[in-house]
Amino acid sequence: MSAATGGLSHANRSKNGGIMTGFKAIVSGLAFQGIAVLAGAAYADSPCAGVDTDLTDPRTQDYTRLIAETVSEGLEGSEQLRPSDVEIYSYLQSGNWSAVEAAVPTADVGMFFFEEIDGLKEFRDVWGGWADPSDRPELIAWAEALGTPEELATCFAHVIIDDAGENQGSTSIFSPPG
Repeated sequence: MSAATGGLSHANRSKNGGIMTGFKAIVSGLAFQGIAVLAGAAYADSPCAGVDTDLTDPRTQDYTRLIAETVSEGLEGSEQLRPSDVEIYSYLQSGNWSAVEAAVPTADVGMFFFEEIDGLKEFRDVWGGWADPSDRPELIAWAEALGTPEELATCFAHVIIDDAGENQGSTSIFSPPG
């Protein structure tokens, strides 16, 4: 046995090194799980807990079409919007209700509310404007009066008040350049 190997043969050191590598992987995995649990706990306490906020490409395509159709209702051919005229900023969904924060060239940014009935999304109302924290109860009550679930109403108020301006900037996106 040589002093340089500490009493372990080369084969044992490799095997022992593999054990340490495996142990390090387990510890790293547990640390990662701990971070994920903490992040999940923080999310569970957020105003949007229980609300699907994943704005996917298929959802963006679906809602740009729905909003263009909704806004264009009653307009003549050239006045009608195309889906490409609609910008989607955020998506909220709970149960059979969804709300989409979007901009169209003919109006300020608004939150469009839809209820899904028999597989079809039906437009219910749109909220537009700015709000401050003192308006939170009123915003929640307004959304709940539409029939939205409480968690969607609460998330809507959070997006309007706490996330205001994150997506749109401080000026209208339709302001002329210059």
